[in-house]
Amino acid sequence: MKKIILVAISFLLFIKLFADEYNPTTLIVPPFKHTFGYSKITRSALKMAIGETIKFNNPQGIVAVKLQALNDKSTSKDDAEVTIFAVNSGSHEIVYNKGLKGIGVFGEFGSSDGKFWNPMGICANPKGDVWVADTKNERIVKLFCDGMNLEFVKSIGEFGLFNGEFDAPCDVAMDPQGKVYVADTGNDRIQVFSPDGEFLFSFSGTADFHLIKPTAVEVMDKTDIWTYHNEDFVVVVDDNRTRVVKFTKDGKLLSSISTYALGIENARLGFIALDYYSNIYVTDENNSQIHIFDKELMFITSFGREGSGNAEFYHPRGITIWKRFGQVFILEENEGQYYWIGVDAYVKGVFPAIFTEEEPGATISIFITQPAHIRVKIFKKENKKLIRELVPKLKRGIGEENIVWDGLDNEGKLVLPGKYKIEVELQPTYSSKKDFRKKITCYAERQ
Repeated sequence: MKKIILVAISFLLFIKLFADEYNPTTLIVPPFKHTFGYSKITRSALKMAIGETIKFNNPQGIVAVKLQALNDKSTSKDDAEVTIFAVNSGSHEIVYNKGLKGIGVFGEFGSSDGKFWNPMGICANPKGDVWVADTKNERIVKLFCDGMNLEFVKSIGEFGLFNGEFDAPCDVAMDPQGKVYVADTGNDRIQVFSPDGEFLFSFSGTADFHLIKPTAVEVMDKTDIWTYHNEDFVVVVDDNRTRVVKFTKDGKLLSSISTYALGIENARLGFIALDYYSNIYVTDENNSQIHIFDKELMFITSFGREGSGNAEFYHPRGITIWKRFGQVFILEENEGQYYWIGVDAYVKGVFPAIFTEEEPGATISIFITQPAHIRVKIFKKENKKLIRELVPKLKRGIGEENIVWDGLDNEGKLVLPGKYKIEVELQPTYSSKKDFRKKITCYAERQ
């Protein structure tokens, strides 16, 4: 716990010291050639792009999936073209794209088949199965998408506390086998159902640690083709939207972390997404940020702040990641945003910053927010001459990385007295790796 708090404090101090140089790059805006400048999904942008206007009315959950029905097996050029299903809760509807051909809207207010009452969470799989947490109707609803159209399949549940009954369910998630995990908020539990909606089991913690009104759920499964780590787990947001809890898929408690322990004030956590490396992304509506944890629930970084520019949000809610290419889609109060996974880093220090012939060399300590390939180059500050290259494009993981420079140049000689610029270049391992580099610098001196 002390390590988590120290990491959080270190990052917050870094943000404060360099507030005038605000340019976080854990997530990056895709290049113009990919989006034609439309990385923000506003009503005006939608109207300009497709001639339709969608009113954002309390948007909530969102999911991105590559539908088998829209997969052109003769080419791989369409692999990044995903279908996005978004919950427009205030209008009691699901909004989605029909490939690249238009926008579809399904649902209206009501309690009969094909109608919703303030739905919240949503999930989908490549087969076209779509599940919705129909919150105020006290049920979950199964839909099917053939690539162009959504259709009602069935609804499961009613108000109650017995198996298969719900009290304001807020979110749903699905594993590759089709099992459905439901955040049964008012009943303080996660219920699990078969692909056909048959109740299987539920879990709520232990005698000493109990779920408190869970509002979001997401599943990592080792059989997922686009996952790096060979493990399963379930992640839940609960306790008045201030805590993240990790379970095994059969409901055994693994770990938890509270925003209070991290020093994150006034948090209101929203929905959850997982990336290729099983890192956990959680939206924070009140702080207009995305909090990112590794697969062990160790805090990595908080991305974003309130505003309308790049890396800025206004009350983010739903989040989803198409893991194959690291495409990130985020719903806000009045619009949506589209990012790629990048990488960020900061220098924790150079130790010692001044070295001598008797005790040559220095250690460069950096903190990395995503797995990355890194290069370290050392230049003579006065003439910018390259005198040494360290760790030529080696992959490094998330967290603190200490790189040792022995004080020698490329010819194996001790460098002359003077000041030296240390340049660290980081390249993402996937997603934006061909389009983005991050460079950070620090300095050392040889007396």
